[in-house]
Amino acid sequence: MYRKLHHKYFGGAEKYFAPFISPTMHGSFTPREKKDILPENNKGMVMVPQILTNRSDYFIETAQELYDYGYPEVNLNLGCPSNTVVTKCKGAGFLSETYQLEKFLNKIFEKSIGKISVKTRIGRYDEEEFEELLRIFNQYPIEELIIHPRIQQDYYKNPIRMHIFLEAVEKSRNPLCYNGDIYTKEDYQRLMEKCPTLECVMVGRGTLANPNLFQEICTGEPISMKNFWAFHDELYEEYQQEIGNNALYKMKELWIYMGNLFPDVDKIKKKIKKAQKKEDYQRWVQELRHLREK
Repeated sequence: MYRKLHHKYFGGAEKYFAPFISPTMHGSFTPREKKDILPENNKGMVMVPQILTNRSDYFIETAQELYDYGYPEVNLNLGCPSNTVVTKCKGAGFLSETYQLEKFLNKIFEKSIGKISVKTRIGRYDEEEFEELLRIFNQYPIEELIIHPRIQQDYYKNPIRMHIFLEAVEKSRNPLCYNGDIYTKEDYQRLMEKCPTLECVMVGRGTLANPNLFQEICTGEPISMKNFWAFHDELYEEYQQEIGNNALYKMKELWIYMGNLFPDVDKIKKKIKKAQKKEDYQRWVQELRHLREK
């Protein structure tokens, strides 16, 4: 729902990447996963399904189903730093198992009938791991190598290791995409000054903080508050129809990011985030809206 409404109200993204699918021995999608990737729920946009696994047979089977749905590209997630993922040797946890990773990539590229992109971190424990990882990646026709230049143990807090990304720019045989800490147009411009040949940037949290970010980067057009509130209201309504009272908690989670659009009204933002009833939530959101309309 968020992806659909972001595309409707803001756009500017050439591709959207769905939340990862984590296949199991049963092979079928969960109802939530299936709803997320059904083509009829992603009309009018380019959407890339994402797979999180360390089993080549699971990946091949899931990718085949996604290609059958009409998706030309699937993405392998080697970037998720979550401990619950990493301890299962998935996501960024797979990066330290280079022998197994290479065997895995051999099999999926041998059997795949469509495009495969890869999202990765630069290592699990140490940035020096990236030299071997890049050697491995360079052996395969990766559609797009998306690099978040942190190790797994950096999570999202420690500084970006830009020198490692610049090394990839020089040595990668595959098309590169940069990911990490792009929150403003100025962040994007600083990145492009360092990497003038870079053709692609992926933005995640920065778009949650400012859903108009792609347009600001591409056209310089600042966010319209009228557009933002129309987006907010329709999103909240759709969440309520889909998940009932849990919509309140979904919206409060988004306000952790969206609150950055309102930098000088901390008291009201705190009340929005602490709301326990939808009536309280709506009251404080309305107060914030009216304050901004004055």
